[in-house]
Amino acid sequence: MYVFLRAASLRSPKRLLFVKSFYNSAAIEEKYGQNVYNGHANRLVKTAKVFSLSTSFAVFGCLPLAYQRGLMDELLNYNIIISTASIFTTLLVTFGTPTMLHIFIRKYVSDIYYKKETDTYTAKVYSFFMRPIYISFTPRDVGYPSMAEPLTTHIIKGHKLLIGQRGFKNPWLALFSMITSSDSNLKAIEQISTQISIDNNYPEIGSALRVESHKQPSASGLSDGDYPSTEEKCLTQMQVVNATPIPQDIAAELSQMQITCQMGVFTCIERAWLSIDNILYLWEYKTGSDPTYYDGLQQAILSVGLCRPNCPGLLPPQAQYLLIIATPLEITMLAVYLNTEG
Repeated sequence: MYVFLRAASLRSPKRLLFVKSFYNSAAIEEKYGQNVYNGHANRLVKTAKVFSLSTSFAVFGCLPLAYQRGLMDELLNYNIIISTASIFTTLLVTFGTPTMLHIFIRKYVSDIYYKKETDTYTAKVYSFFMRPIYISFTPRDVGYPSMAEPLTTHIIKGHKLLIGQRGFKNPWLALFSMITSSDSNLKAIEQISTQISIDNNYPEIGSALRVESHKQPSASGLSDGDYPSTEEKCLTQMQVVNATPIPQDIAAELSQMQITCQMGVFTCIERAWLSIDNILYLWEYKTGSDPTYYDGLQQAILSVGLCRPNCPGLLPPQAQYLLIIATPLEITMLAVYLNTEG
């Protein structure tokens, strides 16, 4: 955009000053929409480009003057090696440096705009002479390189571009995955949205039990209304059939807990388990007998699971189950042998 300013001067009252404006943010946002992305290296890229181009123009402008004064002829007659190196350095500074810099910077996206009326995005990059180039696209126009390429994160309409996640403004950071999604990701998003809509058609558990919802977060168990009458709601209240305490030897270890403690039940083998830090205890929950433990871990236990092995020949036939223990750094699998002889 070009702006002409009239200078107030007594000698030349009609003198015009020519000023070039690199961009007008208001006009650009009016044309391309709201600015939702700013590259975190914008200032560095502009400074490098301006410095490279200015030095190249300065050297290129001095060449005719050096030729006119015969400096080039004197240099060529002085030493062929020094002359060749000087000419090569001059050409490299004049043409090579800005060209190599442009090869890297041409992929850099400085700004992204979003126009709500047309639901389109516009990426802004720079040409060799720092002229802005605008590339309009939709999420379906975004692709990814088939193989890892330097300074390339996305391919938009055939242009290899570099877009960083840190440049997106809030709340547009949450839409980053949507803006840069491939077709397969878009289909997955649509499928998830469809399933959410289907789930919303089912009644909530509160309405199924005909319990009034307060439509706001609350703490259960503080009022009588949190306990609906089983007679009015035709519900069968749960009753305690049998209670077996934790074996005394294992319960005594609870006082030594330092990090975490978890508990669960494996009904298929009729065992309860309790983890205290890095030690796992198991016992028969019906009678509270047959306590066992495993202390071969160095880190605290995060989760415990039991499954049947699905790889014939991997374990001996006597091993009917696999006990899986997960810690922050490793997963341990133990074979479980059941003594059916009593």
